[in-house]
Amino acid sequence: DDTTTPITQSPDIEVVKDVDSHGAGANGEITAAGQTIDYTLTVSNNGNITLTDVVVTDAMVGLSEPDSLVIMNGTTKLEEGTDYTVSAGGVITFTSMGVDDEFVITYTYEVTQADMDAGDPIDNTVLVSSEEDPSGEADETDDTTTPITQSPDIEVVKDVDSHGAG
Repeated sequence: DDTTTPITQSPDIEVVKDVDSHGAGANGEITAAGQTIDYTLTVSNNGNITLTDVVVTDAMVGLSEPDSLVIMNGTTKLEEGTDYTVSAGGVITFTSMGVDDEFVITYTYEVTQADMDAGDPIDNTVLVSSEEDPSGEADETDDTTTPITQSPDIEVVKDVDSHGAG
């Protein structure tokens, strides 16, 4: 007598993005080029199966300060080339992600003069997907906005050097 017990696979990935702005403004807003923004992405496998080809896309990773990218799984630091790869456009690819794994990705972005000149808030969105969800229905996104405060200031100094005879 044969019995079939169905197994339900439930892939579930989550991403949370946090920002810590090191601006000089009253609420940490950016006020000058050279100030930095620290980003933390937490990617969690909340499903009941191992996920493969987990792709984290965050354009700011590609623009971040060299060597500021750190990825942890619990207390274990993951190594580029062994545990993950980084490609153009801020794409981080993990070969696999076990059930209950939580990858914490941190990096620092240095604000440019072009950012200041534009005056727009620095918007940043992260997208996470995996091979187990080819439809993209379970893709997760999160975003942050860091305000920029422009303070235009110009000063004119006029000196007069009189050479009169009087």
